[in-house]
Amino acid sequence: MSSARFLMKKASMLLLSLVMLLTTVMGLGPSRTEAAVASDFQASVMGPLAQVTDWNAFKNQLRTLKSNGVYAITTDVWWGLVESAGDNQFNWSYYQTYASAVREAGLKWVPILSTHKCGGNVGDDCNIPLPAWLWNKGTADEMQFKSETGYVNNEAVSPFWSGIGTQYSELYASFASTFAGYKDIIPKIYLSGGPSGELRYPSYYPAAGWSYPSRGKFQVYTETAKNAFRTAMTTKYGSLSGINSAWGTNLTSVSQINPPTDGDGFYTNGGYNSTYGKDFLRWYQSVLENHLGVIGTAAHQKFDSVFGVPIGAKVSGVHWQMSNPTMPHSAEQAAGYYDYNTLLQKFKDTNLDLTFTCLEMFDNAAAPNYSQPSTLVDTVSAIANAKGVRLNGENALPASGTSAFGKIQEKLTRFSYNGFTLLRLANVVNADGSVTGEMANFKNYVVSLAKPVDTHNLVTIYYKKGFATPYLHYRPAGGTWTTAPGLKMADSEVSGYAKATVDIGSATQLEAAFNDGNNTWDSNATKNYFFGVGTFTYTPGANGAAGTITQGPPPGGGTGNSVTVYYKKGFTTPYIHYRPAGGTWTTAPGVRMADAEVSGYAKATVEIGTAIQLEAAFNDGNNTWDSNAQKNYFFGTGTFTYTPGANGAAGTITQGAPTGSGGGDGGGGIVTPVDWSTRSIYFIMTDRFVNGDTSNDNYGGFAANKSDPGKWHGGDFQGIINNLDYIKNMGFNAIWITPVTMQKSVNAYHGYHTYDFYAVDGHLGTMEKFQELVKTAHAKNIAVMLDVVLNHTGDFQPSNGYAKAPFDKYDWYHHNGEITSTDYNQNNQWKIENGDVAGLDDLNHENTAVTAELNNWIQWLIAQSGVDGLRVDTAKHVPKSYLKSFDTAANTFTFSEVFHGDPAYVGDYSNYLDAALDFPMYYTIRDVFGKDGSPTLIRDRYTSDSKYRDARLNGLFLDNHDVKRFLNEASGNPSNTSDKWPQLKAALGFLFTSRGIPIVYQGTELGYSGGDDPANREDVVPNANHDLYKYIAKLNGVRNSHPALQNGTQKEKWADSTVYGFQRSKNGDEAVVLINNSWSSQTRTVGSLDNLTGGTTLRNQLGTDSVTVNNGSVTVTLAPKEVKIFTK
Repeated sequence: MSSARFLMKKASMLLLSLVMLLTTVMGLGPSRTEAAVASDFQASVMGPLAQVTDWNAFKNQLRTLKSNGVYAITTDVWWGLVESAGDNQFNWSYYQTYASAVREAGLKWVPILSTHKCGGNVGDDCNIPLPAWLWNKGTADEMQFKSETGYVNNEAVSPFWSGIGTQYSELYASFASTFAGYKDIIPKIYLSGGPSGELRYPSYYPAAGWSYPSRGKFQVYTETAKNAFRTAMTTKYGSLSGINSAWGTNLTSVSQINPPTDGDGFYTNGGYNSTYGKDFLRWYQSVLENHLGVIGTAAHQKFDSVFGVPIGAKVSGVHWQMSNPTMPHSAEQAAGYYDYNTLLQKFKDTNLDLTFTCLEMFDNAAAPNYSQPSTLVDTVSAIANAKGVRLNGENALPASGTSAFGKIQEKLTRFSYNGFTLLRLANVVNADGSVTGEMANFKNYVVSLAKPVDTHNLVTIYYKKGFATPYLHYRPAGGTWTTAPGLKMADSEVSGYAKATVDIGSATQLEAAFNDGNNTWDSNATKNYFFGVGTFTYTPGANGAAGTITQGPPPGGGTGNSVTVYYKKGFTTPYIHYRPAGGTWTTAPGVRMADAEVSGYAKATVEIGTAIQLEAAFNDGNNTWDSNAQKNYFFGTGTFTYTPGANGAAGTITQGAPTGSGGGDGGGGIVTPVDWSTRSIYFIMTDRFVNGDTSNDNYGGFAANKSDPGKWHGGDFQGIINNLDYIKNMGFNAIWITPVTMQKSVNAYHGYHTYDFYAVDGHLGTMEKFQELVKTAHAKNIAVMLDVVLNHTGDFQPSNGYAKAPFDKYDWYHHNGEITSTDYNQNNQWKIENGDVAGLDDLNHENTAVTAELNNWIQWLIAQSGVDGLRVDTAKHVPKSYLKSFDTAANTFTFSEVFHGDPAYVGDYSNYLDAALDFPMYYTIRDVFGKDGSPTLIRDRYTSDSKYRDARLNGLFLDNHDVKRFLNEASGNPSNTSDKWPQLKAALGFLFTSRGIPIVYQGTELGYSGGDDPANREDVVPNANHDLYKYIAKLNGVRNSHPALQNGTQKEKWADSTVYGFQRSKNGDEAVVLINNSWSSQTRTVGSLDNLTGGTTLRNQLGTDSVTVNNGSVTVTLAPKEVKIFTK
């Protein structure tokens, strides 16, 4: 239920508050989360700015990096060097030598396409200007920056120059064609967005007279820039009179619209906070956003099909003047940073990683610096996490000592960074290749966070049969050849093809030749073939000509994830142009979508390998595109229906197949009544989720106070609305939110102490905002379940009267005293139903006026809000006879909360409400997966399923707001008790595959580990990059794609002291689930599989492996704590 169950009376609360205060002061509070970097985190080092002249010494330095666990070296690839001779006259020889040296050392190489000048900024030790010929391409007014003091800056090309997109595209294309052969060592590419390689204006440039910590200067005073500002404002307001009305000015000419003429006065006189000031600052930042879109789009067009790696850009940590009382954030704003939320949304929309700086620095908010770098990192990182933007960190100045490196580690782990680049090589490696004193700190605090790189690279080759029995003669590039004729290739799962998978260790290419085993060779003009890491299809040439290699398996092949998209026909003959997220695009227009089995729809199924999303755009095959405002669509694994928008508007995506296909929820949002067995639920305690509207934080005199775990914290409906995509992208298609009724206590943040049944609590929002939440969720095919309390009101009697009318009458309540622990222990059902729960005023359900009003209220609330289901709090305290009446009145799906471990006791309530939260299974999950118990306990628990009306509707959960979090109670790895995530992942695998409706409590996806209430009610900081978020998204995607896992039959297939297995079936859909609950690998042969003929290939939906059914059995090896879900 709520904190009500554990809430003490007022005297006890004083003691609890004192204990918590001491706990906070002494630093003994429960851990909020197991902070961790992202699963793909790696540590890199920035190479020197200047050119390498001693290659042998440089190679020694690289080998030192490699031997100390560094993953990659990051390098500025200077435009001023490679295209200095003239337009489109490129010379990449220096960087080819550089990349070869990196490859030789066994490192990865992260190039920065540095389209800015080197020299003149902090830390610059070289002088490499932009190509001299460049400035003849346009006028100085459009190509260069001019500050408010008139200083002209040519560090980088101004975003106002119209030719910048073309010029950068030519550079990117030449890089791609030159370095395609190095893609095995390029895991990421960075773009320079402006001065010092950062997306910003050159506002703080020493040569222009700037010195730390001064504000810097605005940079938009060329006529080109001023005209752009005038055009933007005229467009926004429609006319000069519209501008005057908004700004309170009396301008007589558009030419009078200008950037601030006095930058300092703009702040000291408050102009920055006027409508004009806000308009200027928004526009000033939007120029950078548009520039990011231009270079990001150009980079994706040139790089994606060649390298298929993440692309990123950098934002500078402008940390000074942040808290200046007269010029707040003035340095950031001069650089172009006004609204980080909007800025990072552009990174998200352009599919770019974000690099952010100053992770090593501490706040020093005192004058004159007003410096808050740590606060700034927190702000930007939290926004990036919430939006799912991947993060890479850097230090701003040379990092030194444990304090600086400890600070870096704190930020990396708190916000799940995907990488960190240390500036720079000389900080950790001397010129002679020896390590500096800082290498140990770098290794201990940063490098150690990275998981070891898998050195077992795999190459899979499908061979289109020219030879009837083909052999593959090969070696890892540079390694040892097999003995001819090599490896006999087995028949693949695709007719007409053979297949072989080769482990090439740490090599990045396989060198191979094909033959028939009898000395007849596919000669390829006596040249061998080369295959990179991954999956490829080889087709022999005709009459001895060279064969062709294409990436990916042949049609019908592959062992990865799949995405099925139904397209509601807007285009008569639609095409889908796509790539696995981060991978290689199809050649436009893409793949023609076949007519689906549902009239009016086309359909395509795409294998996306180990990726978890498909990025796609739709077109008619003749260059007419569904543009979605030039943004692509993203689909998770599973089945989705896409409906084009009207008149060019963005289309909508709903989970499942369209109506008429035999599955899914239709193509237009929620289909009612909701089939809850097909749903997975994300449980939200609204006040502890996200604060989306700070204006309601002090509603009713109860101010939000995040420092006190027992009081309101500020989460609200708007916070949920803002994060529905965060929830949807995790794969959830339902939310359950805590009660919304009006409360009357500083401690009633949870909503379970109702004062006014017929009002929404203002801390959360209004009824209109609640309706908006439900409608927005429905548009995203997310059902909404609401928590309601029928048993009691808040604790008002005897000294504070009653709840609000009509619940303000003496005989509407019981007056039998508080339920005691003895009452609970002796199952005194009369007292349980007629006494006060934790002192809360117990409603008298024998009084027909009370039950009639409760029925009226719930009908009103459902009609007003449009919610799709109810979770009934403290159901065991309400007479069953009334629960049945309430269920009839509500006329919607209902869950009962019966906090008890006996299935017979809990299950009986499913005869009065529709279903029950499965507390007995909760205890079993805790004991088996959290405490390494025997999986046979699961079998024992399932034997009680007959106690429930339909166990497929039971609410399954690992923890909630009333019990300790799973990670708090988990025992951990015996060799490292802090290692608990494997236990959590195994438990989640069970949760999403067992009969029942999976319910995940907010924060589980973030690794939160709080203990008893209120420690288990942590404030949520959304992070779509978190490893657990991605794991839950993967599980949800599998469940959503397989009806068998939603509401199919379930049969146990294996149970012993360490491994549990079962099969779920529905209408030809089969899923075999195996879970290893031990800390060592286990192999089992599982037999008696149903509906699966011999030779059937089953693929593991959580990995890339597969098994073949043989006489109704499969043999499977499971890693420690591994879950495998096999489907056809």
